[in-house]
Amino acid sequence: MQGTFNPNQIEGRIILIGVTDFLAARQLPTPITSSLFSNGEESFLSGMLGIELEAHAISQIINAVLGRRSLIRPVPIFLEYGVILTCGLCGILIGKITSSTVQNIFWLAFFAGLVMGSSYFSLLLLGLWLPVFPATTGLVVVGSTYIAFYQGDRESERIAHQQSQALAQTLQQERHRTIERTFGEIHAGPLQTLANILRRVRDGDMPQALLLRELKSLNAEIRRIGEQLRQEGIDNVYLTGNGKTRIDLMHPMHEVFYEVYNITLSRDLPGFRSLKIRLTRFDPFNAEHLNLELKRSLCWFLEEALANVGKHAEGTTQLQVMGLLEGNVYTLLIEDNGPGIRSSRVGEGTRFNYRLQSLLGGDFLRKQKASGGTICRFTWSLLTTSHRKIL
Repeated sequence: MQGTFNPNQIEGRIILIGVTDFLAARQLPTPITSSLFSNGEESFLSGMLGIELEAHAISQIINAVLGRRSLIRPVPIFLEYGVILTCGLCGILIGKITSSTVQNIFWLAFFAGLVMGSSYFSLLLLGLWLPVFPATTGLVVVGSTYIAFYQGDRESERIAHQQSQALAQTLQQERHRTIERTFGEIHAGPLQTLANILRRVRDGDMPQALLLRELKSLNAEIRRIGEQLRQEGIDNVYLTGNGKTRIDLMHPMHEVFYEVYNITLSRDLPGFRSLKIRLTRFDPFNAEHLNLELKRSLCWFLEEALANVGKHAEGTTQLQVMGLLEGNVYTLLIEDNGPGIRSSRVGEGTRFNYRLQSLLGGDFLRKQKASGGTICRFTWSLLTTSHRKIL
């Protein structure tokens, strides 16, 4: 107004006149200078000067005309909700598609970066202001939630699958044990009786009355096998070879061994008729880590070994039956002075004993003594058994 300036200084320029003193001028609050960023304390950044706000607006207009920079404009409200909803759905899909947590986190970070990059270039090139913060927040929060959800669901499915496989394996093992027990019962009873009948008939020293009695005994043994297996499946018992006596396996095992010994030697078998000396001893031991199946197997081993003496060791005068505990090792020993092993064939009983050896991690031995007779021995470690997982 006074003309005290050089006109060349304002040529081609836009001049704004106003107060720039922060203490004297009025400050206008804006999102980036809000008191939200001052923690409630007095600050010079609590607002923006009116002339500064006008300068920013004029700069945007000039750059839009001369620099062809697009003006900032928001998208319609339904598009904003659409972008936010799409990002949330992407978070759900990321959590569902892959089963790896690392891959889920990678794809979540990738899409979050893609949303922020798309928002930046949309603003820079098109002037569109996209809801980048709510969209990115929705993507990360929903994605993280569903990743945790699907991972937990997959873990539950994996555990259920493992349990199903374990159940199938247990059923298969039970089926295998049932078959082995059935063969063992047939071998220990009817087959042994039949072999004895055939041998005596072939030797011609079996009267008809005795043959009839043995055939009746064979018939009874065959009939009681099914009942014996059924009872063993539901009770804590061991049915002896005569099919009439049930021994409670919940009693101490050394007492159970005594019962098996007494009942087996009471059978009318050729090898027992000539016995004159019997040495018997069963030391007590801790059998709490033996399940019912293993207890039955040990009883069957003892009964089978004694029955072999009675059926095949005719002329035996001395029989020694021991259950010896030495430290953490227990040994079942059956020793006779009969004619010894007459055949090298490995029978079903011997194969069963080797399977029992594998289950208990023990040692099975059956050999002929140099002085005559047979030794049948089974040894296992009680300490090893307590740490083995035996189904």
